[in-house]
Amino acid sequence: MIHLYRHFNSKNELLYVGISLSAVHRLEQHKRTAHWFEDLKRVEIERFSSRIEAMDAEKRALETEQPKYNIQLKAKRKAKQPQICREYLTDRDFNRFLTHLRYGGNE
Repeated sequence: MIHLYRHFNSKNELLYVGISLSAVHRLEQHKRTAHWFEDLKRVEIERFSSRIEAMDAEKRALETEQPKYNIQLKAKRKAKQPQICREYLTDRDFNRFLTHLRYGGNE
């Protein structure tokens, strides 16, 4: 499975869209490198069965949703109709996860 993830701030503004084999691992990388990580309050994740489908969805999201911190459009393939399974973290679970990332599990 390939994940397409969307990161939002507390005003529900889209900060970043990306694809990864592991949205959780990628979130940990963003914690170390993204200046906007502290603004992150919510994550949406979609699953795709192929990288091409995920890249097509990422391209559409970048073009139509215009995330604040994506620098360039990476997906270059023609869009298909993907099978989508969307997961949402509850506010409580997401806040616990962010606390774990920010403080290394020492809450």
